[in-house]
Amino acid sequence: MKKSIDSAWQYCEAMLPLVSRTFALNIARLEGPLYRAVLVGYLLFRMADTLEDSPALTEEEKITGLKHFARLFRDPNPSDAYAKTISAVSAKLSISDDENNLMVHGDLVFACFSSLPRATQAIITRALRESAIGMAEYQSRKKGIQIYQLDDEKELVRYCYFVAGVVGKMLTELFCLDPKLASYKVGLAKQQIYFGVALQLTNVIKDYPKDLKRGWCYIPRTVTDRLGIDLEDLVSNPFKARRSINRHMIPKTLPYLDGAYRYIALLPISQHEIRMFCIIPFVLAYHTLAHLARTQQEKLSRRQVQQLLEISGDFCQSNELLKADYEHTLRDPITHES
Repeated sequence: MKKSIDSAWQYCEAMLPLVSRTFALNIARLEGPLYRAVLVGYLLFRMADTLEDSPALTEEEKITGLKHFARLFRDPNPSDAYAKTISAVSAKLSISDDENNLMVHGDLVFACFSSLPRATQAIITRALRESAIGMAEYQSRKKGIQIYQLDDEKELVRYCYFVAGVVGKMLTELFCLDPKLASYKVGLAKQQIYFGVALQLTNVIKDYPKDLKRGWCYIPRTVTDRLGIDLEDLVSNPFKARRSINRHMIPKTLPYLDGAYRYIALLPISQHEIRMFCIIPFVLAYHTLAHLARTQQEKLSRRQVQQLLEISGDFCQSNELLKADYEHTLRDPITHES
């Protein structure tokens, strides 16, 4: 049994950088039980995302798959249950080899999940069930619609909550299993949703051309109407409206990025690994948005990413340095422009 669970953990560790280079960077900063919990939690969220995103599945298949996925966490043996249920759906996925591999071998991820302490399993279960059911709800809205566009910014934030804000809740609970952080839980809980929503809003702004190709417009109708953008025109030429969408949407991220900063600032300087885990995606997010605002290009270069990873070590030691870089890079320019 030990050999098989060791192999399952090796599989999870090998898959992480293949399905997300970005999150592999910050998850690698964690150690011990927290590292294992976050590794498994992230891969399970990635599996739910894959069910939601796959162009090979109909909306009905996605809804069924996500609901089955949510129910797995109530099964006494989710690894075997996964092999019997979701594997039938995963066989239809025509996505990247790495993501398909993760879905096909999802029973290994669930085997690792089942080896975690009960308290850790309960935290991950609550988060994954809420997220998967929320994703299924949004898929039900799209049934029979070629391009589904969210109605307004409130609906966008709610969607971001289900796919990313819930992750913030999960992480806070996992962090605060450590008695040294238990007294910080109330303060962190007030900011936890902002963090995930900020990162997801960044993805929405950055990736809306890709999302249009798979039938989703997360730029709300109220926004495109205000900017005089026709949905059909946006679909046929998504980059034409890039500048106006950036100018309108990037300032909308600031309240959530502010909350993400407050979350990090609450974490004690002594909690180096957790601070680095949180700082890396935060820094990459606001620098990505600043890069988008300046150049209309969505990707930072590898050199830029490497430089940001290096200076993140300094930010880990000083909230003041982090705040100064955030305000100088994004907040002040956007605020003054608005």
